[in-house]
Amino acid sequence: NNIALVYRDRGDSQKALQLLEEAYQRSLETTDSVTMARTLDNLGYVQSLVGITEAEKNLQAALDLRISIEDIAGSYASFYHLSEHYLRAADTAEAGRYADKALEVAFALNNPANIQDALARSLKINSDARTREYIRISDSIYRDQKDIGNKYAALRYDAVTAEARAREGELEAERQKRSKLIYQATGGLLVLSAIFLFILLRNRHRRDKVRQVSQTEARISKKVHDEVANDIHLLLTQLEASGKVDEVFLHRLDEVYNRTRNISKEVAGVDPDTDFGLQLAGLLKTYRSEEVQVITRNLDKIDWEHFDLLKKNTLYRVIQELMTNMRKHSKASVVALIFEQEGKRLSVSYRDNGVGAQLEDKGGLQNTENRMEAVGGTISFETEPGKGFNAKLVL
Repeated sequence: NNIALVYRDRGDSQKALQLLEEAYQRSLETTDSVTMARTLDNLGYVQSLVGITEAEKNLQAALDLRISIEDIAGSYASFYHLSEHYLRAADTAEAGRYADKALEVAFALNNPANIQDALARSLKINSDARTREYIRISDSIYRDQKDIGNKYAALRYDAVTAEARAREGELEAERQKRSKLIYQATGGLLVLSAIFLFILLRNRHRRDKVRQVSQTEARISKKVHDEVANDIHLLLTQLEASGKVDEVFLHRLDEVYNRTRNISKEVAGVDPDTDFGLQLAGLLKTYRSEEVQVITRNLDKIDWEHFDLLKKNTLYRVIQELMTNMRKHSKASVVALIFEQEGKRLSVSYRDNGVGAQLEDKGGLQNTENRMEAVGGTISFETEPGKGFNAKLVL
């Protein structure tokens, strides 16, 4: 329908007729009465333009169908086309009758454009020569104004198109700028990812080293305990049973056995099946003596389930090294350890009243830093000669 009407308006009635005949045959295959009536009305109108006798019959059939389905808007088009058809056939009476019906429908639809067209057609048919000339001139002016409007629209279209092209250029420049920023951001992200990966792999390597050290220490502890300490204990038992050995020799051999057993304990790993708080309390207890008082706070309030075995083992070793350093060098009489937990974060404050030290040469304390760093923790020291020794552990 639409393509045919374009050909009709361009004056190619034969092409329009061909398309409308095909469209009407297709409409008969549907149940869409509105489309069927519209196609038949358009077909009849073009037939009227080229002088085909079937035009009147088809126009009338289309009108009857539209009235039967109460297609009021469509009825206006049928009345209008029938008026045009009878006007071309010089039957002004019928042309005027259908023009009046078209005007009635236009008023019923309250469509100003339809009312204007219907009034113009009715005046053209029923009025005198002056009125018809007025209408002709009005139509001519309308067409001229429409042409001017179309030309303006074309100019406006060209201007808008030029503006759109300019805007497209700006957008392209913006896209290129954005692409450059994305490229730079992507490059930066890749660099950050590489740095993150490096840190991750480095920390993983350190954790693996700490884990390997812990495993090695556990094996050494077991070997010292199972082979050396047990053999010395067996020798002691045999010598005591023989009664032929000097008491001083037995006493010194017993000291060697105790030192061997202590070494085994020092390098033994944390038992995963025993409460870690109790193991840590047991470790600290070994450093208490008549000369040294060891005080702890909040040790029994820590939820050790939040920390994996590697972190617990590292914490055990670091505290052990701090206490061993205290026993060997600090000459302290009081040691305090304060435990605090916030979620999965643990901090331990160590403080003693010993002789202190110079931090320029950390010596064995460097090992505690390496252990803590390997598991993502930190340790810091604060000490001066004569002012005791402080350490802060964070896991």
